[in-house]
Amino acid sequence: MSSYAPRQTGNHNHNHTLTTTSTSLLRHPSTGGATTSTALSTSNTHSQTHLQTRIAAKRAELENLRQLRDLSGELASQLAALEQKLSTLRDGAQSVALVLANWDNVLRAIGMAAVKVPVPMPAERESDLEDGDSSSQDKNPELPVPLVRIPVQQKTEDGG
Repeated sequence: MSSYAPRQTGNHNHNHTLTTTSTSLLRHPSTGGATTSTALSTSNTHSQTHLQTRIAAKRAELENLRQLRDLSGELASQLAALEQKLSTLRDGAQSVALVLANWDNVLRAIGMAAVKVPVPMPAERESDLEDGDSSSQDKNPELPVPLVRIPVQQKTEDGG
């Protein structure tokens, strides 16, 4: 039939205490209500302590989650600023790459102009004038190859 023995109901020891107290009162009704109120108050105190511990743990967890949220927001804003800086850096690197790509052409043009420029030596010039040899070459020295300027940007109507 049915047994009045206390049963285990998981990890809750206060339930076991209540069951034991209730079954002992059923077996021994002469002990009175004083034992019952003491057992219930002990169980109540244990339950309240357990609940207070859980509440404190949950509050600490909530505070940690709030800190995590705040720090995550700061990290996201710092990453957005870093993204903008990297975009600027990338644009600057592209500009430097364009300049370096054109640098070879600039050096080649400077080299062409420097090769064709005659550099008369002062001693040779004086000796030519003294000898009386005045040829057409001396009167018209060789000029450098003309460099042509090609406008890259179109002029505006304002003249700029």
